[in-house]
Formats: sequence, C-alpha cells, structure tokens
Amino acid sequence: MAATAASPARNQPQLPAAKPGTVRRRVALGGAAYWAGARLLRAVPARVRHAAAAPGGAAWFWLSPAQRRAALDNYAAALGREPGDPEVARVAKRAFQNYGRMLMDFLLLGSLSPSEDGPAAYGLVGHVRLLRRRARLLGPGGG
Repeated sequence: MAATAASPARNQPQLPAAKPGTVRRRVALGGAAYWAGARLLRAVPARVRHAAAAPGGAAWFWLSPAQRRAALDNYAAALGREPGDPEVARVAKRAFQNYGRMLMDFLLLGSLSPSEDGPAAYGLVGHVRLLRRRARLLGPGGG
C-alpha cells in the first residue's frame, strides 16, 4: 500500500512531538538570527557581498553532493547533454553561485525600511526599493 498523507510509510522515522513552546522559540530565534544577519550584511558594500557569494556558491556546489547531483541531472536535461558533460557542470556551478548572490539579497530584505530612498542596490534588493518608491508615488489604490 502506498503512503499517503493520512498513512505515512512504515519505514520512515517519525519525529518526536515538540514540547509546547519549542517551535515558537525556534521561530523567534530564527527571526532574530535573520535580522542580525541582515544588519551585518547591510554594512558590507554590495560589490563585496556579491564577490563573496560566488566562492560561497561554488563551495556549496562541491560540499553538497546530493544537491550537486540533482543540479547536474536537471541542467543536463535542460541542455540536452549528459550529466558528466563539462558544460553541464559549468552551468550548474554558476547557478549555485547565483543562488548565493540571491541569498545575500534575500537576507538584506530584512533590513530595508519602507522609507528608504537611497540609490538602488544590485539585484532583488534594488527591485524591491523601486517597487516601494513606486507604491509611495501612486498612493492608496495604486492609480
């Protein structure tokens, strides 16, 4: 019989139930860590953040064999090549580097204030700032 949402597979380990309040504390701790990380990253210039994200993404590619294999399989299918093709590995590694850059931008979202009008930063953060400015200009109802 196949496993369903109502009947989990018998061979899968079951996690113990969390003590009351444990999840709430973990979420609060995670939120505080996200906020602190966003504030720390904010002090680093965008060019430096993005330059650091590339080797971080490359390290992620090499240190996570399961995700690397999945990426190689997916990009091989998308490119119409074999997973062992050097071009597939190059594209997959570049994707991990770009994921690292995107992660940096995502972390910064936590430190943006709605009234911020500074010059647009790179990537997603700059886009969010532009959308916020546009929303302020259009006012309620969005014109």
